[in-house]
Amino acid sequence: MNPWFTALCLAGVLGSLATGAEASTNPVAMTKIQKTDAEWKQQLTPLQYQVTRRGGTERAFTGAYWNHHEDGLYRCVCCGAVLFDSRAKFDSGTGWPSFYQPAVPENIG
Repeated sequence: MNPWFTALCLAGVLGSLATGAEASTNPVAMTKIQKTDAEWKQQLTPLQYQVTRRGGTERAFTGAYWNHHEDGLYRCVCCGAVLFDSRAKFDSGTGWPSFYQPAVPENIG
């Protein structure tokens, strides 16, 4: 299996899909953001918090981006960092968005 296969709840991690002019900008690595648990809970929905801060997953075939096919950049819901480019997305049949390479490797951990 490809190491960039993203079978973990990415719709909870992905904050937005940038299209058009924003999508064509050169993505850069982001620095880690430090916040308290209370601050994260205030910023994120309960599902986003569970997925991004507690290592949970969302149910397959339910997220906004698992079957999304528009061009653009996928960004982190927590910090806005560019994670994936839609050109690297593929249909894995798992019900989660899947990508064969990150847009900015430093932004994926």
